[in-house]
Amino acid sequence: MKDLQLDRILDHCQRLGLVHVQGGLNDILRRAETESWGHVQLLDHLLEEETASRESRRIKNALKLAAFPFLKTLDAFDFAFQPSLDKSRVMALAELQFIDRAEAVHLIGPPGTGKTHLSLALGVEAVKAGR
Repeated sequence: MKDLQLDRILDHCQRLGLVHVQGGLNDILRRAETESWGHVQLLDHLLEEETASRESRRIKNALKLAAFPFLKTLDAFDFAFQPSLDKSRVMALAELQFIDRAEAVHLIGPPGTGKTHLSLALGVEAVKAGR
C-alpha cells in the first residue's frame, strides 16, 4: 500500500476514534496480504477488532465504576466445594431475568459458603450485559 494512502487511512482512523484499528493497521494489512483477504473480509476483520476492543474497554470502565471490593466470576466459583448449592439455579440467575422482573435475590447461608463470591459474580455478569 502506498505511504500516502496509509497515512490518509491512519488520519481517518484518528478522526473517527478507531484507536484499535489505528494501532494495529500495519499488522492487519500484512496479514490480509499474506492470506489474500478480499476487501470485504479485511473490512469485516477491522470492524470486528475495533468492536471487540471497545466492548472490552466498556466492561473494564463499568467494572471500575461499579467499585466492587474485588472481582469474582461464576467461572471461578467452586460448585464442588458447595454441593448443596444448585448450579443450574445460579446459572439461571446469571441470565439476569430477575433484574427485568425487579425481583430481589437473597443469598442465605453460613460464613464461607460463597454468598459474597456469587453476589459479586452476578454483578460482574450484569456489568458485562450492560446493566
